[in-house]
Amino acid sequence: MQRRVARIFLGPVPAALALLALATAARAQLYLASDGTSNVITEYTNTGSPVHPLTSPLDSGLGVPQGITYTGGELYVADTSGVGEYSATVPNSGTASFISLTTSAVSIASSGSDLFVGVPGGSVFAYTTGGTALAGFTAITGLGSGDVTLALSGSDLFVADNSGTGLLKEYSATSGALLNTFSSPTSNPRGVAVVGSNLFVTNPTAGTGEVLEYSIGSPGQSPTDVAITAATGIAAYGGNLYVLSNNASAPNSVTEYIPGGGTSVLVTGLPTNTYESLVVIPEPTAIAAILGLFAFACALLRYRSPASV
Repeated sequence: MQRRVARIFLGPVPAALALLALATAARAQLYLASDGTSNVITEYTNTGSPVHPLTSPLDSGLGVPQGITYTGGELYVADTSGVGEYSATVPNSGTASFISLTTSAVSIASSGSDLFVGVPGGSVFAYTTGGTALAGFTAITGLGSGDVTLALSGSDLFVADNSGTGLLKEYSATSGALLNTFSSPTSNPRGVAVVGSNLFVTNPTAGTGEVLEYSIGSPGQSPTDVAITAATGIAAYGGNLYVLSNNASAPNSVTEYIPGGGTSVLVTGLPTNTYESLVVIPEPTAIAAILGLFAFACALLRYRSPASV
């Protein structure tokens, strides 16, 4: 009887672990916000295969989307009227006025149930995914006269201002308190992404566009110029960078960059000069599989055989 109980309890575990490994290794999804011309959200796999390309976008009829983030199974978009909330899987399912603002939203980042929204004039506000102001967070103001872009890493919020001031700063994502100011050799830092202990910032005004790499622990040091050209928007996923390019050296494309490794052009043929923001997430089917396997594992842990009592 004891052997039979052992087979019942342990038999599914290797299979579950194997399925979990397959799920976590599944492909990612790229969501791109098109601003200025098409005003849509498009979707690709991280190998460049179209899921909802420009010809049949995931969402259409947006205002001027300038930032996009993903959390809790939903896409949140910084738009002309504020923040919109959309399904990551169902086309044209959502609302453009999830959070209404008196000004446009130009960037957005998320962590769990927290949303951070950049607005023109160098300010950052925080909300919950329920649409209310985030308690304890003091709005960040006075960065510059232009637009800000955002990136999150744990409880740290990184903010770049592209108004010509060259401001690049780190704040507490809990309180909004200033933590560090980075030395910026560019007056126009644009996209921001974090991989491990390194901060990557795009500078699209540097001729063909460049990516600057900072060590988060050394904000006073000058950055390294990473060998990525034509960069505008940028996002991080799985330890790699995904870079939007909108000029002649890498026209209208998304390139995957492995820090310390090589590059691979994933998506081409995007509309000229309309994409500046993207978010990369686990493939939705992989998310569902992981959640299902987690529930299965919990059920196994709760299982008790009468023979073992």
